[in-house]
Amino acid sequence: MHLLFDVSAMLYKNFHGITKSTDDFVDLLNFRFFQDCLRLQELFAARNLYFLFDHKSERLKHYPAYKKNRAKKKALRTPEEKQLHETFQSNVAYLRSLLRGRLGFRNVFRKEGYEADDFIGALVKFAIPKKEHKIIVTADKDLYQLITNTCSVYDVRKNETVTKKAFIQRYGIPPNKFNVVKSLTGDASDNISGIPGIGEQRALAYVRGELEERSTYLKLIEGHQKLIDRNLELITLPYKRLDYDFLGIRRDKTSVEKWQEFCRNPVFRKLQGTVLRGNNNG
Repeated sequence: MHLLFDVSAMLYKNFHGITKSTDDFVDLLNFRFFQDCLRLQELFAARNLYFLFDHKSERLKHYPAYKKNRAKKKALRTPEEKQLHETFQSNVAYLRSLLRGRLGFRNVFRKEGYEADDFIGALVKFAIPKKEHKIIVTADKDLYQLITNTCSVYDVRKNETVTKKAFIQRYGIPPNKFNVVKSLTGDASDNISGIPGIGEQRALAYVRGELEERSTYLKLIEGHQKLIDRNLELITLPYKRLDYDFLGIRRDKTSVEKWQEFCRNPVFRKLQGTVLRGNNNG
């Protein structure tokens, strides 16, 4: 079993549930992150762990408006909020170094131009054998497009696993058509505009072939092919303008001793008696 962690999604899930006024909120954030990793490794009996980190996306070069709405939100932050988010980002870098260095995990990826979603899409489609089972740990519905018979998505906010069967029951379409739905509706969180008047239900009806031939909505969709093509390129994972030849399953250098030494830190003392295992040790 392969377990792919969307690290930012996991951290933000806990970030919003922690009282930020406490001096040790970063320690608590990291403790809960590792607690989640341990719980999910045991739940899915996973031997291969992947930790995927975001970088500034290559999409910005081809679609300058990509995620620009987030910059506006950042500008409205109070000095305290700015400091808090700077601390959060510094901790992300620390966590990445900790996983790679002290703990010995080798499947830790971050690279200029690549989002975590791109790494996840490339690993699932190209690097990990198709017959081997994979679980994507995220809070991002965009990753539903990667669901197959051997790949499911674990929603960290709802604590539920979305399998291919569950997805089809919910949406009535194959998972690999979900990017088409998103290309019609757009993605407000990423500042990708969709077709005005087309929400998720009408987009699903279109993909299912349920819109009548003379339907106003069908004509509306057919009249926005250029926008749909642009959105498909932005939303389909992994992003096709990037190279993924460097990706592969690397042998970890983890050990029980490294983990035990890590757990001697007072912050992580409650994790003693557990082991977050790599693919090099059972």
